[in-house]
Amino acid sequence: MADPKDPRSEAEKARADLKRNDEMGLAVPESPEEARPSVTPETFGERTDPGYEGPVDRESRDDPLPEAP
Repeated sequence: MADPKDPRSEAEKARADLKRNDEMGLAVPESPEEARPSVTPETFGERTDPGYEGPVDRESRDDPLPEAP
């Protein structure tokens, strides 16, 4: 039971509980898709890496954008 003088918000307490359960192995197992971050530099379109070679499908990048109506 939580200490009534705990200054943390309910959300902070919930996150701490989830982290504690995960560390103890009590968390609900996640699929590989759920465990990965949904936004990565590649999916977000980050291009600041000097070694960036572009998307895997290079044809889609080379096509010009359609004209606006």
